[in-house]
Order: sequence, then structure tokens, then C-alpha cells
Amino acid sequence: MFQPTQMAISADRRRMALRVAGYYFLQTATLVTRAIDEDLLTALVFLGVSRANVRPLKEDPAQDAAFAGAGDVPPDEMRRPVSVYAVAKDLRLPYETVRRHVVKLREAGMVEAGPGGVWVPNRVHLSPGLLSGMAENWEVARRFLRDAITVGAIPGKAPAPAGPDVSRRTVRLSIDYFLDSLTEMAGIVGLDALSLLVGMAVARGNMQHFAQDRETAETYAGIDAIPPDAVRRPVSVYAVSKGLGLPYETTRRYARRLTKEGWLERKADGGLILPAEVIGRPELLQAALQFAGATYAYLLRLAEIGLPPADEGVVPRRP
Repeated sequence: MFQPTQMAISADRRRMALRVAGYYFLQTATLVTRAIDEDLLTALVFLGVSRANVRPLKEDPAQDAAFAGAGDVPPDEMRRPVSVYAVAKDLRLPYETVRRHVVKLREAGMVEAGPGGVWVPNRVHLSPGLLSGMAENWEVARRFLRDAITVGAIPGKAPAPAGPDVSRRTVRLSIDYFLDSLTEMAGIVGLDALSLLVGMAVARGNMQHFAQDRETAETYAGIDAIPPDAVRRPVSVYAVSKGLGLPYETTRRYARRLTKEGWLERKADGGLILPAEVIGRPELLQAALQFAGATYAYLLRLAEIGLPPADEGVVPRRP
């Protein structure tokens, strides 16, 4: 686990960097739902299976580098089947929930099953949806790297000359960053993965306008500069549902539970906020620092494998 004490994000700009990271983190979630044309929970299970299948490959630096480009798809014989129980444990999701979504993926032809467990076959990785998702992830990761440099989350470097294609390797790093951060933060705050994503989406909606207001963004840049409720804009359940690619009724159910448990607050207009009081809780600060450290490690790894930042630009204005 990356330790927060190791991160090089400036202490007075960490919360600003986390807002940028949160934007791209949630964008990764919706990217996967589009790539496999399924809802968010099914997409999480799909990612859990896919990641487990190639874990031995990633542990071998030579093989990891050999299967780096878009066309470098590991053959099925290199994929290690994984049990439903192992996926459930890895994702911190109930076994029955994961089993149900694995069945759904099998019926859709997205995973195959055998005596050793389930796997995502080569043909699925070469499907138009996943190839398109890989290309989109490449651009998302480049913009993330660019904007992290812009806000001072990582040191900027002179642009490197064009190198070999590392888009498939970038996907593996992105999946690890997304799933590890999600499960680690969920464990710290004591929520399941889907509840955490709903809470993060509410927080993003509350502060989305900061991207158009640089002065406000700078005012609340430091880790201790928690924006008060007065500057948070409530967000509807519908907007959260649409932004996450999660069914409305599922989102409404999770939002209602989070409100009942004191994580979210419903305002007079029916919109939701993640209150400053909640964000200031010790476990939320611990989760934020863990997320900041994991983000820093991920971005540095992207730079190390040769991912070029996107052309110079500004922090994204809209999710």
C-alpha cells in the first residue's frame, strides 16, 4: 500500500488535486459501463474478473512489457481463472451479489467458466466495445496526467518523444488504480464499494462549479481547507445515477441509505450534499490521504511507462 507520507503533492494543494483525481476516478467507472454496455455493478465485477485473470502476467515485468500495446492481447492460456468467492473478497462485495452478476456476464458472453473459475476470453478483449474503451482510457489517462501536472499534483517534465504503444499496459494500471483505491477507501470508511461511489459522485456534483471559479478552487486547495456547505451545490439523484451509469432506482436506494446513516444530507430542494462535517471526519481524512498517495503513485507509473500527457489545457470543466 502506498503510504501518504511518501506523496509529493504539496500540502496546500492536496484537496484541489483530489478533486481532479475524483473527476477522473469516476470517469473511469462510467467508461467501463460504456465499454461492456452494462450497469456499474456488473462492470465492477467484470473488472475484478479481468484483473485477476492477468495477475501473474503483471507480476512478471518482462511479460507485462511484452503485452503493452493495443494489439498485444495475452492468449487465453495465459489467463488464470478466478473463483467467484475470490472476486467477491477482492471487491469487498457480497458473494451472492458477485455470483449474480457473473451469471449475467456469462449469459451476455462476456466471461467463460470452467473447473478453475471464470475468465474474460481473448475474443472479448478484442471486441469493438473493449477496444474503444481502451482507446478512451488512453485519452482519459493522458488528460489526467496533464491536469495533475497543471495543479501541481506531480512535477511536470519536458515532453518525451513519441514512444511505443503502451495503451493495454495503461489499461491494466488504470484498473489496478481504480479497484485498489475503491476497495481501500471503502474499507477505511466502512462502506461497500457502491455506496462509496455514490458518495463520491454526490461530492463531485456539489463542487463541479469550482472548475469555472478558479478563485474558489484556490481558496479550498489545501487538505485542511474543507469547503463549507454554503458553497456546495446540491445534486439530484437523477444526476448521480446518470453520471455513474447506475440504474436510477439503485442509486435512489443507496442515496436514501447513506442519508439515513448520516453520510449525505438532503436539502429543501430535494438535492443531496456530502456535508463538510462528514468530510472532516478522521476516517474520511485518512481515506483522502490514501487516495492522494495512490493517485500520485499511479500518475508516476504512467509517466514511467511512457504515457505522454495530453496537449496543454485546463482542468476539465464538466464530468
